[in-house]
Amino acid sequence: MPTLQMRSFTDAAEYILEQFGNRKPMHYRDIIEKAMEEEILRTSGQTPEATLSSQIGTEIDRQKRRGEVPRFVRHGKGMVSLSRWHGQEQPHELAKPIKQHSDEVALEPWIYSLLELMKHAEEHRQANGEFDRRIALIGYDNAIEVSISTYLQLHPTQRGGASYPNELVNKWLANYHNLLDFFFDEFMKTLDQKPPVAKQNVIYYHNLRNDLYHEGKSLVPAERDIKDARKAALYIFSTLFKVKGEELVQTLPPLHMWITRKFNLQGNGNDICKVLLKVGVAIFRFKYEGRGYLTANLNDEDDKLVAQIVKPLGTIEENGITYIYEISRTANVKKDGEYLLSIHALGTWQVEVEQ
Repeated sequence: MPTLQMRSFTDAAEYILEQFGNRKPMHYRDIIEKAMEEEILRTSGQTPEATLSSQIGTEIDRQKRRGEVPRFVRHGKGMVSLSRWHGQEQPHELAKPIKQHSDEVALEPWIYSLLELMKHAEEHRQANGEFDRRIALIGYDNAIEVSISTYLQLHPTQRGGASYPNELVNKWLANYHNLLDFFFDEFMKTLDQKPPVAKQNVIYYHNLRNDLYHEGKSLVPAERDIKDARKAALYIFSTLFKVKGEELVQTLPPLHMWITRKFNLQGNGNDICKVLLKVGVAIFRFKYEGRGYLTANLNDEDDKLVAQIVKPLGTIEENGITYIYEISRTANVKKDGEYLLSIHALGTWQVEVEQ
């Protein structure tokens, strides 16, 4: 059986839909599982279906801005199909032009996708709200991971003839730390230069990212950490693909107009509040004073638990019955929509929601 070539997330999705979709929408999760089974996609990420959803959404937005017919059609609830099944055809281009110093520079499609990841993080860094700083750090960390894994999955002719044994490529693609081992310990040996950010620092930023994304911790990254994570992401991207990442990021048109929303809720005792949330990290800041413990759960429209925002904890006053809270928590929202914030309390509470 011939070995299929490794593909990007979006190209792998197109292949799986064409070969196995029977002209019907497929779920992101099923596409990822089939792509891994067919060995046309490798990823060390813990949520590859979310990565696929994000990249397809970004591509659709980009093609619509250009007046092109998007390659994919989203049907909601994680389902996606090909536009050409619906009587529309998207021409494929091998390179995308972008203005740089008044000259047109042709970028390979895999480089353009990586550049948009970087631009996404850049726009949040410039917005500079607490939410935006969290997303910027997550974005730069994702850009580091995807830059290295994309490079390793290219054909040798697409990376200037550089070739590596398959067993080593599989080892490097196994997880984030192995990807860094490839770049800092293998790739950098071919260059006569020292990286501006040390490998141990990149690992530190990755651990911060995990605290934010997987653990839901409410820390706000320091400006110096975001600055250094950005420096690392741009250097790794630029060095692997031999481009001027800083100039390209500044030249690329804005992807979105990012607006950080805040709204406040307050009440006394048990209550259920409807909150409108979008995909991404939502921050909840609680203030509470009352008898007994406070708990708060975020449920989706089907009343399924999304996150336990506040667990029973607090400080007891001298009278032994009054609990006082001032606490922040985060939740990872997987889709746009209306959510239910269920609060159980025996006193007055306030909550600020930021996203």
